[in-house]
Amino acid sequence: MTDYNHVRSREIAVVLSEKCPKKGSVVPRFQVGDKVRVKPGVSDPDFPDMPLGGWTGTVTEIIEHEGQVNCVFELDGRTLASLHPIFKQRSEIDGLDFGSMGLGQEDIEPDDGTLRPIEQPTVILPRPLAMDDQDDRVRMVFGLTHDDFLPGVDEGNQHTYYRYLYPTCPCRSGRSTGRDAGGPPANPSG
Repeated sequence: MTDYNHVRSREIAVVLSEKCPKKGSVVPRFQVGDKVRVKPGVSDPDFPDMPLGGWTGTVTEIIEHEGQVNCVFELDGRTLASLHPIFKQRSEIDGLDFGSMGLGQEDIEPDDGTLRPIEQPTVILPRPLAMDDQDDRVRMVFGLTHDDFLPGVDEGNQHTYYRYLYPTCPCRSGRSTGRDAGGPPANPSG
C-alpha cells in the first residue's frame, strides 16, 4: 500500500471531493507520466491562502476513490523556483513535501509547454495557534504564529520559557524542587 503522507495534500483520496460527483464512475483523464498544469484560481487544499494556478509537473500517481480521481504530480524546476517562501516554510513545519502536489483531476489541465504565469499569494494569513499542539504552545510563549519555526534551544530562550511558566509553577510555593522559591533564576546572558 502506498504511503500518501509525503504528498502535499493530507487526505489525497478525498481532496476536493465535494467538486466531483460521488455517484457513478469517473474516468481518469490523465496517466502517469503526463505533463499537467494547475488551472488558474485553484488554491492549495492545505493552505487556502496559497494559489496554485500555473504550477506544472509530471503525474506520478492516479488515485481513484469513491467516484473521485486525484492526480499526484511532482513539480518541475520552474514551479519549484517560484514557490513562495511561506509555502515552503509551512510545508516543512507540517512535515509535507513541497515538491509534490495532489489535486482532483478537475483542477488540472494538460501542460502543452506554453509558459503561463504562476500565481502568487496576495494576502498571507498566518494560521492560528492550536493549544492542543505542543509546538504551538511553545510558539505562543515567544509571540510566534503557526507559520514560524520553533526558536532554537539556548540559555536565553530557556530563560524566556521559564519566566512564562514561573507564575504557575508549584516551585513558587517552596514545596517542590528544593530550588529557592524567591523567583526565577538569574539570566546569566543579561
